Amino acid sequence: MMSTINTNYNEELMDSVLSYIHTNYNNPITLSKIYMDLDIEVRNIKTLLNKCLNTSFSEYLQQYRLTMACELLTQTNISVTEICKKCGINNSYFSKANTKY
Repeated sequence: MMSTINTNYNEELMDSVLSYIHTNYNNPITLSKIYMDLDIEVRNIKTLLNKCLNTSFSEYLQQYRLTMACELLTQTNISVTEICKKCGINNSYFSKANTKY
């Protein structure tokens, strides 16, 4: 029973964190900001994120931003510079990362 409660709590927590990231990806986001904005008092959230996402928080955030930027690139006529601004990405990082992914 306790395991089910922990699992449900962890799933709800991850849903909240991912929803926060997906809503605020275009703004500066840190784990500290998520803790404060979501009023989360979980000390091992970083470990939970790594376990559930199979990647680090910063890597997930950058990947999500790049995904959103690529969608804008293919679906709009907005300039790369403006897309970077809209997605919270440094323009030079975007060029480098876009080649990587």
